[in-house]
Amino acid sequence: MSDVSKWNVISKTSLDSSHYVPVTGKNKFQLSSLLPSLATSGAGSESLYVSVTNGNQLNFKGIKSGDTGLLTVATASDNVVLTILESGIDLNSCDNTTAQFLKTVALASNVTGQLSVVNGGTGLSTISKGQMLYASADGTLAATSAMSTNGQVLIGNATSGVPTLATLTAGDNIAITNGAGSISIAANLTSAGAALDMNTYNINLDRAAGQSWVTGDGSDEGISVDADGKVILKDGTHAADTSGAQLSLQGAAATAIEIGNDAVQKEYTIKVQDAPSSAHSVGLNIKGGNATSGNTNGGHLTIKGGSSSGTGTAGIVYLEAGDPGAGGTEAGIQLKTHAAGAAASTAFAVSSTMTTTYKPLLYSGVQVLTGAGAVDLTSPITHIVTTGANALTLADGIEGQTKMIIMKTDGGDGTLTPANFAQGTTITFDAVGESVYLLFTNGGWHKMGGHDATIA
Repeated sequence: MSDVSKWNVISKTSLDSSHYVPVTGKNKFQLSSLLPSLATSGAGSESLYVSVTNGNQLNFKGIKSGDTGLLTVATASDNVVLTILESGIDLNSCDNTTAQFLKTVALASNVTGQLSVVNGGTGLSTISKGQMLYASADGTLAATSAMSTNGQVLIGNATSGVPTLATLTAGDNIAITNGAGSISIAANLTSAGAALDMNTYNINLDRAAGQSWVTGDGSDEGISVDADGKVILKDGTHAADTSGAQLSLQGAAATAIEIGNDAVQKEYTIKVQDAPSSAHSVGLNIKGGNATSGNTNGGHLTIKGGSSSGTGTAGIVYLEAGDPGAGGTEAGIQLKTHAAGAAASTAFAVSSTMTTTYKPLLYSGVQVLTGAGAVDLTSPITHIVTTGANALTLADGIEGQTKMIIMKTDGGDGTLTPANFAQGTTITFDAVGESVYLLFTNGGWHKMGGHDATIA
């Protein structure tokens, strides 16, 4: 056995499992088993040792703070002391999703005084029942007085810049009713304070629901419009207030339509609207009322000129046919009559140029001329009743007109002087029954027959 002093030196860095130490009884002891084994017990934990290369040397990791403003590391009584600095914690950098440690703030215990407006508060220590908050200045909230009156609301005030607690004021034609928690605004047009500008809107009288009127005194009279747009004008509360006409004038006044006023005096025209291009125009019929049952009369139709005053001239009634223009067809004037049970027929017609005239086809009536005077041209027969030596006259008639003149009562000679007489100058009647039958043609009266009248 060699001398121990001659053995090789084994460094701790080269020690492995092949190195032994001999012991008595021919036993040996493995040197590497004398060294401790190292292991980290915690799952997923960070090892406290590092780079153990020598079996008999342990290298432990040091402990230090990653942010000395939040955490300090020190040794006290052989202890490693870790200290968290609360003042260095920035909650803005913390994840509050799960913990929600900033969800609520205990204002009652953690806040003293009143929370200001800039911090989301009101700046008020108390508020009474019924008061409303408003901004009395920039960044300042104030409370109104208690809203204890029905209908009170906050109303803008340009003078003070802050709202005013008040009730609404009703104007013309408006009624306001204030209730507990309610304001009712209703229109009341019993009297208009100003003109109503309807612009493009309509007034619906809703006559289908009942009689509605634009009236002068609030009664059922004045102007009414039915659901079809037909207009009724009525001057009193009469029962007959429906009509099939576009415009119906109903009432007690004798004059239904009066045109003009004291301030405007001029000639007016009532006409049908002119026809559009290339279309025939329509006529205008003015008719009296028809009888509908029993032995009753039809209504008269009168066209009358105005009466004159003093030495003035009475109004003339003109019947004027339409203007045919340069190339149109001329039109005349016709007067038509109705025979019993027959259609209307032309009784009198005048051509447009007056070159041709027609006598009435049938005309009737007898003139009784007492004393001196003119034999008329409107009756086919004239009876003469003389009261002495009476002078009689006869104006020119129209082409084809006839006239029968008979002495009915002889009170003296009746001498007739026609304006134009073809057979002489005068015709004298001196006995009852004497007569003459005349025809007007070619500008004068011609004797066509008669009995014993004297022609001179």
